[in-house]
Formats: sequence, C-alpha cells, structure tokens
Amino acid sequence: MPRSSCLIFLGIFILALPSFAREWKSANGKFSVEAEFVAVKGGSVVLKKASGETIEVPVENLSEADRKFVAAAAKAPAPAAAPPGKALSVADAMSKPVKFDFKDAPLKEVLDELKELLNAPIVLDTKSLEEAAINLETPISGKSKGGVAFDEVNGLLQPLKLAAEIRHDVLYVSTAQKQGQYLGCRAYRVLKAGGGNELAKLITSKIASESWDDVGGPGSIALLGTNVLIVSQTPAIHREIEKKHGRQLLAAVAPADRIAPLVPIKGNDPLGKMRGALRRPVSAEYPETPLKEAVADMAKRYKTSLELDAAAIAAAGVSGDTPVTVSLKALPLESVLTLTFRDLGLTWTVDGDKLLITTPEKAGSKLMSIAYDVRDLTAGGDFDSLIDAITSTVHPASWQDVGGPAKITVADGGLAILQTLQGHRTIQAWLADVRTALRPGRK
Repeated sequence: MPRSSCLIFLGIFILALPSFAREWKSANGKFSVEAEFVAVKGGSVVLKKASGETIEVPVENLSEADRKFVAAAAKAPAPAAAPPGKALSVADAMSKPVKFDFKDAPLKEVLDELKELLNAPIVLDTKSLEEAAINLETPISGKSKGGVAFDEVNGLLQPLKLAAEIRHDVLYVSTAQKQGQYLGCRAYRVLKAGGGNELAKLITSKIASESWDDVGGPGSIALLGTNVLIVSQTPAIHREIEKKHGRQLLAAVAPADRIAPLVPIKGNDPLGKMRGALRRPVSAEYPETPLKEAVADMAKRYKTSLELDAAAIAAAGVSGDTPVTVSLKALPLESVLTLTFRDLGLTWTVDGDKLLITTPEKAGSKLMSIAYDVRDLTAGGDFDSLIDAITSTVHPASWQDVGGPAKITVADGGLAILQTLQGHRTIQAWLADVRTALRPGRK
C-alpha cells in the first residue's frame, strides 16, 4: 500500500513578544476583538482569540494605536528556537496552518503521521470506531488546502464520519455522532453594553434552533448580568456561534492554572490536596497490560494513592486482569486517568485522600459538598440568578429540582454545592470563566 506523504507549511514570521490578550480595533471603529498577538503574516496580523481560534486582519484596517503596536512588533528580535520535540499546547498546534497529502493510507498511519506533523498528542476513541465498524486499516485520502490544522484535519476525517475535538488536553478523534453528544460549557462576554438578552434570543433562534432546552434539546443558554452569556452546547455549535457572532461576543476561557485562584472556597476543600497532583504532567505506556498491574504501577510512579474499586468494576464485567493499552506522554494526571480507563467503560473520582478507579455509576453516587465564595457575582444579594445560571448549564439533569441528587443552597454569603467530583470541576471552570468574562484584561 502506498505510504502517505506530508509536509508542514511555515509561512508566518513569529515574533518574540509576551503572550497576552489586548483589545484590537478597526480604523473605522466598527470592529473590535480581544485577542493575543501571534504573528505578522505579509500585510496582515495574526491574532488568537480566547477560544483558540486564529484570525487574520489586514494591518491597514487597524486603528492607529494598533498599527503602531504591530510596527513595534516587527522590530522585535526573533525568539530562541524551542527545544527539539517540545510539544505545543493542542490549541496552539491546531490553530497553525498545515499542509499534507495522504493517498489511500491506513487510518492508523495517517493519525500517527499527523501526530508527528502537528507535534501534538492525538488519541483515538477505539471503542466508538469499533461500534461504527471502522477499521484502523481503513484507507483514507485527502490533501489540505493550507488552512489551519483543526479545519484541515476535520475535513480529512469527514468522509469516514469521524471528527476531531480538543478534549482532555489532546486532540480526541471519535465518530461525528459521538462528538455531537458531548456538551461543553463556555462563557462569553457580550461587547455591546446591555446586549446580552437580545443576543441570546438571536443565537437560540438562528443557530441550531432545535437543539436548545426550551424546545426539548440538550443545549442551554443563561444570561448573567447584562453582558455575560453562559452557553452549554456541542463544540460544533460553539464554533458556529463564534463564527457568526465573533464581532458581538468574546469567549472567556480561564487558563487551567488560573482556575483555583479565581475560585475562592469557603471552609473545607475536599479537593485541596489533589489539585496540584491532578495537573502534574505524567506519562503512561501500557501495552496490553492487566488493569491491576497498570493501576499499581501508576500509583508507584506518580506517587499518588490510587485504588481499584474491584467490586464495582466486577459488577460491570471488568476484572483486574482485563488488559489496558495506552500510550500517553507529558499530559496532566487527570487527563491520563480519563484517557487510560475510558475504553473499559471506567472513570475515576476522589475518595477521601485517594483516587478511586470505578464505574461512572459509582462515581456519580459519590457526592461532595464545597462552599464557594460568590459575593462578587451576586450584586444586591441576588443569588437566585446565579443559581439558575449554574443549574441550567452545568449538568442540568443532575439537580434536585429535576429529580437528581445534586443541590445548591445559599450559606453565609456563598453557595454550598453538593455535586460529584466532575460536577465540581465543571463548576469551578465555569466560575473562573465567568469571572474572566466580567474582568477583561485581568490576569
């Protein structure tokens, strides 16, 4: 079978400036966007929005202040070369232009070459592919058109009804159907003062109108104050929102290392001891390894208390001798755990001072209470609006008022929330993103 060929397109002059978001404006004042400066490319400036999307704006269309900024950037010295083999963040890697040309190459070979080409981790959802009867030897052909990697890779995978999304710190490849079932929550800052309600109505009526909860769909949207929209939707619909309304709103995404500082907790924090460990980069290399051996080795190498819930996994038809195969390098521990056990139908949670590998059902029954200081988000003591926004966009089916086990109560100027581990981690990212949207420009 012919071997595929590929090459990377490097047509951008990268400049050694600090990476921070600033507001860019057009000369006529009709366009503004908050984004990081990336590079000068010909007569345009390349900017990266908080969502990871890159855009190109002609320098001549920028305001005088922005043109001066770009002129100063063009005089900046070139940066030192990155250490060989050091991977970019997945979002950065997927926002860069790329060229490839594959001809009847096996899917596995294509993904392996893309991993090298993009210098980014790619993980395949093998279980979903098996269910869809897609073989790793299935031939695939495609030639890029010089666009950004994210669009080019998805265009390549589309004929096989596959899709790639950034999740768990990797480029996660699964069936398009499975990717369409995943909902992610994002906060957006509406640029027009007081324009949040009007924009929310426009989005839900014009973009995938049948997908919103007011007509029985899974997606939801909430307005906090007058200028912050929180949207729970599929990645594809989020991209459509940002594409069609990019001049009216900005995605606000708090970096992972800023979530804890942006989310003050009142009293006991059951995740306190685990936070640092969960984001610590680790690697996992287990070819056809018995599950119990992989877990024991992880606990030893990661210096983390890691336990297998033997009774729960046995009830799900999994044993300690069930083989696990995974190859992951330099990813946060939480992502390694999720990606290692997902194909066995298992997950993980915090159980006291240890991490427990168990079934999703068992993890969903383990609730923990955390009190969040939200005084800055409850102007005039209006806790109800904040509670409604959280419960409508974060695991909506899990809350007590719709028959679930989770609940929120107001306590001493904060919110006492009873939720699962994953529920709390989503809420913490939610609160950090909302505060980022409300305080543009702050670090």
